[in-house]
Amino acid sequence: MYYIVYKGNCYSTLNVLFSPKLSGSDFFKILELIEFPLKESENVLMKYALTELVSNSVRALHERKRLREVAVDFQVTGNFIKCVITDYAGGFDPAVLPIDINADSRAIDILSDEFQMYREKHSYNRFGIGLVSAKLALDAFHLVFIDGEGKEVSWHGEGSVDGTRITAAKRISRPEKDGEPLAVVRRARRHSIFTKVRINGEEEAYLVDISMKGVRLLCIDRTRVRKDQTITVNVGKIDGMGDGLCFTLRVRWLHREGLFWQIGGEFVRGDDFSTEQLEAILDKIAFDPTQIPGLVVIRGS
Repeated sequence: MYYIVYKGNCYSTLNVLFSPKLSGSDFFKILELIEFPLKESENVLMKYALTELVSNSVRALHERKRLREVAVDFQVTGNFIKCVITDYAGGFDPAVLPIDINADSRAIDILSDEFQMYREKHSYNRFGIGLVSAKLALDAFHLVFIDGEGKEVSWHGEGSVDGTRITAAKRISRPEKDGEPLAVVRRARRHSIFTKVRINGEEEAYLVDISMKGVRLLCIDRTRVRKDQTITVNVGKIDGMGDGLCFTLRVRWLHREGLFWQIGGEFVRGDDFSTEQLEAILDKIAFDPTQIPGLVVIRGS
């Protein structure tokens, strides 16, 4: 049996609720924490393709001023990794594209008159090949328009649809590993999240886990943090928390994993926040994560 691996845990499904306050490059960093049952080169191709698609959704949400989360749902099904990307950015007129969005990518000619006119129309700021490249990297691709309830509808002009749903799939290409876990160990009141923070007011990092005891942080490429150091971490504004949350941590461990430094820290109890405030934050993450701007919630089963 095959699994999606996220931070050492194995899942059959993995759901990412991605905040449009973050960028496509932030989404790619999340994907770098995920391992699909694919050969290394195909793993990279799939991640680039999905980043292109999610970036398109985020850009459309900003253009329409509809800052609603993008749902990215992964599933191992049969011999495929399936990914469904759903946004409520208002859709687009498929007639303005130089291609039939659901056509076989192998039949697309990027040197055609349609592509050239598209590039000229957009003063060579858009080339029309990002979506084509994403389609070519995948084994299956299908896009539909949806209404506010997520039901499939047809495009009949501006305002006739609420968003898009893309179903993409890649055939599993990696041999099954012996002894892969069959279940995920869950710990009470622990939530897998992803949001930007600052360490000691200057070093950019990501908060990827939080519990009543502490947090796990992620730094890209390098960090000035050291074991047993006491650090402050600033999180963006959270409803009911004024200008944001600042807490003090004692670093218990850190290790390098590929491009990332993972840092584990325990809360140093003080005047930063109360136990009740932390409980309230965990409740918001569990039951209404949209109250926390810029937060990405990741759930697996």
